[in-house]
Amino acid sequence: MTKKLSKRKLSHQIEGEISEFVILHDSLDFLGKIKSMMENVVELSSRRYKIYKGSYKGKEITLVHTHMGAGNTALVVDQLIDNNACYLLKIGTFGALQGDWRLGDILVPIGAVRCDGVSDAYVLREFPAVPHIEFVKIISKVLDNAKARYRYGIVWSTNAYMPIVKDSSPDIRFRYETWRNAGVVGVEMECSSLFIASCLRNVKAAAILVCNREWSVIDAFRKGKNVDWNGYKRSKRMKIANDLLASLALRIAVSTPNNVS
Repeated sequence: MTKKLSKRKLSHQIEGEISEFVILHDSLDFLGKIKSMMENVVELSSRRYKIYKGSYKGKEITLVHTHMGAGNTALVVDQLIDNNACYLLKIGTFGALQGDWRLGDILVPIGAVRCDGVSDAYVLREFPAVPHIEFVKIISKVLDNAKARYRYGIVWSTNAYMPIVKDSSPDIRFRYETWRNAGVVGVEMECSSLFIASCLRNVKAAAILVCNREWSVIDAFRKGKNVDWNGYKRSKRMKIANDLLASLALRIAVSTPNNVS
């Protein structure tokens, strides 16, 4: 089922209809993988946010290219919710803060440390950034049925791209060690703003992330050592994980009910 968009609100970005289930990613290449598995795909926007709509096994699905960062994500999430989006699934990547995560490992976040700089404008910092538990249950069931290996954990959401700056200040070092010692799994940029914006509007949101940088690489970089920062782009494990998640995202969409209240 689709909902008609309010042209007053989004005419500068989208013309057409969106579906109740929306998949978000900051990579057009990844959305292209999903799009190739869908039927009757149409482009709803080619401007700031690339947006497509199509169907998979009879389920209408909208794909949205959010760009990177909490600000971009919060903006598009607010507008999608204004136009009756019911499920928001973020697919993305994270850099590991723990040493037992490898390239291509899959994480289902169960909470986010709110250092994104955007969600503070929505609600006081003490309010937790968490995904919708019922949506997480649906995701877990689909992953289990596919025999996909994954783990749960908390992420550190920041609005700086890998906020390392080679240990440029005691505060940066303190933050890394604090979150590592607290068991935070990894660092990324969008989950906290997604979870907060959705929770306050009574919309179901969740995320699935893939590890694209191991802790050994991040730790070496922050200490000023030369590292292969973009080595993940050549990783077979990353390709396998991304191909799997593209397929699983569609299965998750099919597993969600329509007309969510």
